[in-house]
Amino acid sequence: SIRSRISFDAGGNWLPLRPPGKDSSGGNISCQPGLCALHLHDATFQDKFVPFYSYDKAVGIIMGVGNVGPQLSFEPQDANTYLSRDGGYLWQEVKKGVHIYEFGNHGAVLVMADILAATDEIIYSLDEGNSWKTVHLSSKMNVTNILIEPRAISTKFLAYGTVGGAGVVQFLDFDAMGWLPCKKPEEPGGQSDYEVWSPEFGGLCLLGTKRTYVRRKPLSECFNRREVKLPMISVPCPCTRDDFECNVGFQVALDSRNCVKSSMPLVGSVGPAEETEAAECRFRDTYSVEMYRRIPGNGCVGGFVPPRYEAKCPQGSNEAAGAGAGWSLTRLVLLVLAVAVLVYVARSERFQDCWETLASRARNVDFKPVGTTELPGIPRYRAPSIARF
Repeated sequence: SIRSRISFDAGGNWLPLRPPGKDSSGGNISCQPGLCALHLHDATFQDKFVPFYSYDKAVGIIMGVGNVGPQLSFEPQDANTYLSRDGGYLWQEVKKGVHIYEFGNHGAVLVMADILAATDEIIYSLDEGNSWKTVHLSSKMNVTNILIEPRAISTKFLAYGTVGGAGVVQFLDFDAMGWLPCKKPEEPGGQSDYEVWSPEFGGLCLLGTKRTYVRRKPLSECFNRREVKLPMISVPCPCTRDDFECNVGFQVALDSRNCVKSSMPLVGSVGPAEETEAAECRFRDTYSVEMYRRIPGNGCVGGFVPPRYEAKCPQGSNEAAGAGAGWSLTRLVLLVLAVAVLVYVARSERFQDCWETLASRARNVDFKPVGTTELPGIPRYRAPSIARF
């Protein structure tokens, strides 16, 4: 059996997808208590299902095909189409059956169509899935895919497929609605067409950072300017246990979220455990190792300080270090004794008398110049002459 899980901290923790409480018709969704979750298809069976999909230009919006239950079903009649507008935290069923979908204009336009049966309907939403409308085609077609330009900022789409074995392309242009460009992205809220949104996955901090995005209000009847750059503000949060994972050599305890020693070798503070032991175990019987490490990409500061693990040094690892330390201590003692002897001798009266005698003899020495006598066979040095012209 296959079950879907989602992580909001780069894989630190994995949670089931929350199922919607109502279906697209407004009825209650029945599900076995304790086993009720939403499960989505990936790209494995694209001939029957559509993989979940998101785009960086459509902030927070995800669409997928799957089912609510204890596990993922591979029967097309069990599959429906779902949407989340908060990064996968909450989901809603938007249409019964399997549909192909595409986003446009920074998520302001959502387009989908039935992919398993011939249809003459293209379904679209201009309010991020709160309501859906239908465009009727002149004839039914088997829709293969819906495309938009690579950056997904346009309002023009292509729906292509087949009719009776022949290829067909339908062009959809939402600019024809005549909506004006959205106003005041730099002043979200109030009279602006934009709102401020932050991911709230059990808290306001995601990977140690509170990110605030500006995006179009769902009910604003306007389109984003195609080249608009909507701001994003990032502020670091205080660290918590959720911002850390177990380091190499440790694992999460079964009965808690604390890290405990595993069977894997440790990684020390200066590299592999052997190098750390050689550096740390010279004068001690234990050395300290980090049990936790910050999740990659996490930007938290301060706050939680993870505990460290005191590892025992291998037996006899500090004996050689002790012998080396003893020899070093012996050399130090000998050096101190030598200096003490020199100081004692220098300050003794006998040494001072000898030193004064040598100094007086040096003062009475009669130094005479050697003179300029030329040695036989060696010419005397003469300064070079200067030629005058």
